[in-house]
Amino acid sequence: MLSRQSAHALDPKAIKARFPLEDATVPVTVASSRVQASPLPLGAQQLPTPPSQPRARKRRDHGDDSSDEEDKERVALVVHPGTARLGSPDEEFFHKVRTIRQTIVKLGNKVQELEKQQVTILATPLPEESMKQELQNLRDEIKQLGREIRLQLKAIEPQKEEADENYNSVNTRMR
Repeated sequence: MLSRQSAHALDPKAIKARFPLEDATVPVTVASSRVQASPLPLGAQQLPTPPSQPRARKRRDHGDDSSDEEDKERVALVVHPGTARLGSPDEEFFHKVRTIRQTIVKLGNKVQELEKQQVTILATPLPEESMKQELQNLRDEIKQLGREIRLQLKAIEPQKEEADENYNSVNTRMR
């Protein structure tokens, strides 16, 4: 036999109330304006709902001296991972590493393009000036990307004092 708690847990109404459908939107009233709020992501806990206006009036009518703060609606801000402007130092470090890797991929593509153009120019008996100019532009772009990568790598390199100070720090050793 099922206990009373487990029977209540299997109740479809209780399940729908606790776990709303993901594609539904929930209307929220904040300061007399209507706002559409998206449902909570999976695994997120739902905050307790504020008391509705009729219940608050009913409490006041019965002489309940509860503070006005209880009658105000509560608003919660849900921040999804990766959307914050400033994250932890590890997140910033990994973002910089991703940027460096993307720049290295660009550099590799430019080098391959340079090799193709060099082969084309060497195979041509009398190369045109435009081909030579394109080749020179590619070389300049490669030099600029190399400088950017070097500066980005120096930016993530730990400073000497910081390295001495936090020698046993996991983050420093990981970098």
